[in-house]
Amino acid sequence: MAYWVRWFCLPPAVFAVFMFLGLALQFLNTFAHVWFEPAGGFILALVWVLSAHFIAPDRKPVASAIAFGVGAMFAWKLIAHSYYPENYPQAYQPTHIPILVTIAGGFLGVAVSMTIEMMKRKPNQASDATSEPAPGAASSSHQG
Repeated sequence: MAYWVRWFCLPPAVFAVFMFLGLALQFLNTFAHVWFEPAGGFILALVWVLSAHFIAPDRKPVASAIAFGVGAMFAWKLIAHSYYPENYPQAYQPTHIPILVTIAGGFLGVAVSMTIEMMKRKPNQASDATSEPAPGAASSSHQG
């Protein structure tokens, strides 16, 4: 039963993490005075994808990739039409820097998810390749 509960709770949990972190980053931005859209977008996309990885009960890279796709669509709607802040020489001119940096954060999250899964499976594959054949299995040295 816990298996399906984790899948059912995955979207709201990822969204809750996103909202909490977004508010925390916005609060920190009031003190740091950095351009929030690229910096916050990168961190939020990375955490969005990785939270899907850690909450999903199985098929974690697939869950991460789906979260990346959904997040990219939300990001496009939210920050595709961004402008340079007023303290930049190109103030108020349109730019795609925030969406590109946000997409890069999501890609990094998917890459980390896949790397974690490959590292989990690598020792098992190595032990399978070096193990002895099962009893009764045909071997080339015993064939006549």
